Amino acid sequence: MRFVICGAGAIGGVLGGQLAKAGFAVILIDKIPEHVAAINAHGLQLKGVHGTHTLPIPAVLQARAVDFHPDDVIFLAVKSFHCAAAAAELRRATMLELPIFCIQNGVASEGIAARYFQQVNGVMVLIGAKRLVPGEVVHTGNGPVGIGTYPAGLSHAAQHVAAALDETDLPVYTTAHIGRAKWNKLLINLNNATLGLTGLATQEATADAAARLWMADVWKKAPACYTPPALPMKAPRGWELLRTVFVSCATGLCRPMCPWTTNAQAVPRCGRICITAVGTWRPRA
Repeated sequence: MRFVICGAGAIGGVLGGQLAKAGFAVILIDKIPEHVAAINAHGLQLKGVHGTHTLPIPAVLQARAVDFHPDDVIFLAVKSFHCAAAAAELRRATMLELPIFCIQNGVASEGIAARYFQQVNGVMVLIGAKRLVPGEVVHTGNGPVGIGTYPAGLSHAAQHVAAALDETDLPVYTTAHIGRAKWNKLLINLNNATLGLTGLATQEATADAAARLWMADVWKKAPACYTPPALPMKAPRGWELLRTVFVSCATGLCRPMCPWTTNAQAVPRCGRICITAVGTWRPRA
């Protein structure tokens, strides 16, 4: 099994680098000539939470430069607004019916890929990554990676890809409801706008009482605005701390040691909406 990574930016570069480090065959496709040239000249520089690694991975500028094999797996790791063009380019480059995995945030890319490929899968990514220098990607946060088949189910290809990723440093899980996982990630991402408007980092926002209330309101009200309506949202299995839920302090259901109060023993009764997390919060008996 070889991984064809279409989009070798932050996320695609980290996923491709991790797979190559684990011993899998990988080829990268990227549109930035300087990035491709640096990778071919010096290898992909994978830095971050799991150390620094130089990985000799071939890179090309166009999908047509790839000699596609029947056992290839495609990772579509471009930005959402580039998905249609990238999927069309990949389809022109090969008539093989290869499994394709959509790595984007949001919930539309799988439907776009399905116009061009029959075996469409989704990937929910909660890792942190950045690409600032040609030939280099930085893995900044080791959150989970969820794998599932679009629109629902778990194909053999999805199981094989999950098994391959499980040999990397990434925490991986499978789900038969990848759409629910991606809706959940979309809800989390909505407060990126809050961080941008306030200039606060995530840690600063969660430590600020006013910002917490604002973020809680966003998370509470946003699902009603989704068009089309959101699927039931599902946090990564084993990572329930990442699922945000809303509890009215006035109900008295907050756990005795509320994570959002300066008094560790206080049970907030302010009547406002608090944010907490499944796995931390427990209703009082």
